[in-house]
Amino acid sequence: MTRPTTTLFMLMSVDGKISTGASDALDVDKDFPKIQGLKEGVGQYYEIEQTTDLWSFNSGRVQEKMGANEKPFPQKTPVSFVLLDNTHLTEHGVRYFCARSKEFVLFTSNKNHPAYGVKEDNLHIFYQEKLDLKEGLEWLYKKFGCERITIQSGGTLNGLFLREKLFDFVDLVVAPVLVGGKDTATLIDGKSLLSEDELSSLGVMKLLECKVLKDSYLRLRYEVVKENPGKKVKDYIAYCGLDCETCEARIATKNNDDTLRESVAKKWSEFNKVEITPQMINCEGCRTGGIKTAYCEYLCSIRQCAKVKKIDTCGNCERMNSCDKLKMITMHNPKAIDNLR
Repeated sequence: MTRPTTTLFMLMSVDGKISTGASDALDVDKDFPKIQGLKEGVGQYYEIEQTTDLWSFNSGRVQEKMGANEKPFPQKTPVSFVLLDNTHLTEHGVRYFCARSKEFVLFTSNKNHPAYGVKEDNLHIFYQEKLDLKEGLEWLYKKFGCERITIQSGGTLNGLFLREKLFDFVDLVVAPVLVGGKDTATLIDGKSLLSEDELSSLGVMKLLECKVLKDSYLRLRYEVVKENPGKKVKDYIAYCGLDCETCEARIATKNNDDTLRESVAKKWSEFNKVEITPQMINCEGCRTGGIKTAYCEYLCSIRQCAKVKKIDTCGNCERMNSCDKLKMITMHNPKAIDNLR
């Protein structure tokens, strides 16, 4: 994968609220520690938070609400922060995060953002005329080698991550409280689905852990399932994401084209520096039944790994983002990774 592995990590109520009300004056971080029955166990969330990734993604709106524009500058931490902001952070808020972060990255569509007036070695501004979260994550991966990032943003931004298929894991601490209120922010807000054709936009998950914490709190950990309702990976997409329908070996086999077999054998022999004969060019697809080339059948380490793990493709593997074998494919064939999502 050409972007970091993402984990949505949030504190929420039993009914999915991530705030105590619809006013900016109300907030779970400020209010739960004051409420009998909640204050006793809320510290567990912050303890778990200390074990999350060294890259954290949030929004300027949330940080304005948390007081970043007024708080004294903090001590430096080993965490690098990424904030999406156009209008909420002041120059003080930008400097606050420069002081706090190992690297501070600002995603913005505002050419006049106060951050442009701040000169700090660890400040990096990623400007986009129109927000593209996937492009931004890929830039983080390429520029900083960011392999894992924790998402702790508001419901609307979380909704964008969901619809763009950018969540890989979800880690929730559930507080023993019902909040209510149709205008109160929930874990995932944003655009609602309106038809069956949109069901592929759902975020189906597999439970990894359900842990009972102290004082009636729960921790729920999920992996987002990549094959969602209404969207199945095509049979001719290989385990690694390459499209077998465009493979000349399969085309030659399908059409029984000996001329093409000779051409493929010659190219593959030169590329691999081993003798490959036209008779070896017979393959009906990596994940389908039927004949395969000797390499695909016996030598491809990715295919063998997927078969041992009994997964449909590498897109179902939790190590997809960090697998060196898969990177050797996707770095030369970027579309392969899109085929796995």
